[in-house]
Amino acid sequence: MRAVQEVEANLRRRASRVAQEGVRLHRDQELMEATLRSLQSGLMLNQANSRQRTKRPEGAETVSTEDQDTQGTKTVCDGADLLLGSERRELQQLKQELEETLRHTRTHIQSLSSCCARLVACASERARVLDLLAPSVCRRVPGRPAPKWTKADPTSPYTPECKEAADRSSSAVLESQHLRTSIRQQLHHALLRQRAAQQAVNDGLLKKVAETVTLQQSLSVMCGATRQATFRKRREKALILHSHGRTQGPEYSGDVLSRERLDRPLVQVYHRHPGTQLPEAAQLNQGSVLLSRLASSCQAQESRLQRSCHLLQSDLQRKSSAAAVDSAVLRMRRRHLEQRSVPVSLLQDALQSQKCM
Repeated sequence: MRAVQEVEANLRRRASRVAQEGVRLHRDQELMEATLRSLQSGLMLNQANSRQRTKRPEGAETVSTEDQDTQGTKTVCDGADLLLGSERRELQQLKQELEETLRHTRTHIQSLSSCCARLVACASERARVLDLLAPSVCRRVPGRPAPKWTKADPTSPYTPECKEAADRSSSAVLESQHLRTSIRQQLHHALLRQRAAQQAVNDGLLKKVAETVTLQQSLSVMCGATRQATFRKRREKALILHSHGRTQGPEYSGDVLSRERLDRPLVQVYHRHPGTQLPEAAQLNQGSVLLSRLASSCQAQESRLQRSCHLLQSDLQRKSSAAAVDSAVLRMRRRHLEQRSVPVSLLQDALQSQKCM
């Protein structure tokens, strides 16, 4: 019954290899679950970033002409919103692929467990046969090679059930090895794609903040220049009104020496008698009308400058708020990258494989 002992030992060795392969596959399953948690966290972060960017004030978006042609009139999406949408679709696709692979991995782990249990059951059957034999019968002769069982025989120790269990375990182990290789490649690819998508969004947000700050500085300069132009126009209007008042003459009798009735303009005082028409009167009247028009024009220009200054100040405030929101989103994303749940060794392996490629 030495053959029974060899068959039992072979079955137990196979069961041990299957169990070890199951442990390795279970470790890869844990890595996949950690990667899925990282993807889920990335999706939640993406949604939080999208919601936070909706707090940006209206009119703070700066889009190109091509974007304005392709976007609707109600909601304006800038480049950062498009990058966030692209990252969300990328993470959702990666999550679906990994979930499908994880289901297949769990099924294969159950298959390995059943193969291991079947091998242990067959080995236990062989062990019960050995328990019925005397130890002297089961002792192996030194120097004699162990028999190689390749064909199953119902009457031999290597029964068809044992052969079927051994064949199933061999195919399961081989399939598990291929599956682990595929899982590692898929995890590396998923981590690299996730890292690339996150880096693209971070770079886009950083560029957006830089553009907003640059535009904010330009608006601040323009607002100061508009305020200076408003003050100059106000002084010009004051000078015009002063000149217009001087052409109109004094406003009360205390300003003149004559006790006659005072009517504006001053030249009307000298029109008390016929034949005293002065040519300066018409010129003063024309100049007075011209100065009145200039004063009205200056008033309108001053009003437009004030409205422009108010618009620039409101735009400056919106740009400042938008830059603060985008900066907060960028800081949140960087904190999330520092607290990622993916093992560092797996990420390093992925980066190393990328460099080798």
